[in-house]
Amino acid sequence: DDIVKGLADQQGLGIDIAMSLVFGAISPGSPASRANVEAGDTVIAADGQPIHSVRQFQTIVRSNAGKSIVLALKRQDSILSSQVSVGPDSTIGVALGAAYIGPIDHKDYNLFEATGQGMKSVLGTVDLIWSTLKRVFRGVVAPDKALGGPLTIAMQAGQSFSAGAVPFLSFMALISVSLAFMNVLPLPGLDGGHLLIVAIESVLRRELSTKVKIRIQQVGVFLLLTLMAGILVMELRKIFFS
Repeated sequence: DDIVKGLADQQGLGIDIAMSLVFGAISPGSPASRANVEAGDTVIAADGQPIHSVRQFQTIVRSNAGKSIVLALKRQDSILSSQVSVGPDSTIGVALGAAYIGPIDHKDYNLFEATGQGMKSVLGTVDLIWSTLKRVFRGVVAPDKALGGPLTIAMQAGQSFSAGAVPFLSFMALISVSLAFMNVLPLPGLDGGHLLIVAIESVLRRELSTKVKIRIQQVGVFLLLTLMAGILVMELRKIFFS
């Protein structure tokens, strides 16, 4: 159509786009699957807007919850158009990944500059994790579409490894930041839970009894195991029953 044609003329079939968004795994029965979107498709544009980052694409999808968006996709050497219906929970059922296809400009940072860049990246990731959790608790996004366990991590790790060293290391960094974020949450059984107990003892100006601490840890471990089991069941249902 006109959108695809114009983008093909403007972007040279997408080759001139430095940062491209690539679809990973497609959930069976999802809006993307029904629209014949395939894993490996590169997103050139969404509703006529050239796409250069995962965050930009997510913003467009979330702003069109319950509506349809037109995607311009690059599949091998072809440019095609696909109309995808965005679910009420602002998802289309795809795993997102970024791939850089432009020239590489290597830049060296000194220790202080590298620390600043690293902190900026970590804070951006934490903000994304926190906003996702808030959307889950508010009921905007279903847990099975926002949370992932060992099976999801294994599949995403395999896909990122196939994409190259940089995507794989970036994925590993994302997992590390995610685990660190979850670990500092004030929940019993986690390091954040221990810090919470220390804070409570500081307010009470006395140490809690060993029996009370053990009970708190037991409840925390039970809740964590229940959460892990629930996520694993969601993953298995998604794989075998979707």
